[in-house]
Amino acid sequence: MNHGMTWKRSARNGLAAFAILFGAMVLARNDPERSRIFPGCPIRQFTGLHCSGCGSTRASHHLLNGRIGTALKYNALAVMAIPVLVIMAARPDRFRRPWIAWTVLAILIGYSILRNVDRWPFRHLAPPPPAASANAESIASFYAGSIEF
Repeated sequence: MNHGMTWKRSARNGLAAFAILFGAMVLARNDPERSRIFPGCPIRQFTGLHCSGCGSTRASHHLLNGRIGTALKYNALAVMAIPVLVIMAARPDRFRRPWIAWTVLAILIGYSILRNVDRWPFRHLAPPPPAASANAESIASFYAGSIEF
């Protein structure tokens, strides 16, 4: 057994866990609609269309604060994917099959298309628009140094 590689892997996993926990703490304490540290979706900004990830930062914020219903309104796919991602991280060997990658790609493309259809029931897949005054407030709070850790 190569103890050097085991130590490096443990250190890397520990650092990754710390980064995830720190990021989750920052996201839980800072509302993405009012904080400038979270960028908007570039696809939405350039095309006006919702991608499969639009609203996932706001959904994660609400999920970390225990508001599951609100999180589902922002990005239901991201919220429902969390348990699957945890299982995939725990057992990556079971998910190394080509059909899984193609299935995930098809789901992401399909979700992106359907959340841009402005007809019932698909219009409910689109995230709510950001708060109207969020931009002015976020710039003021950013320069005032009100980012919480």
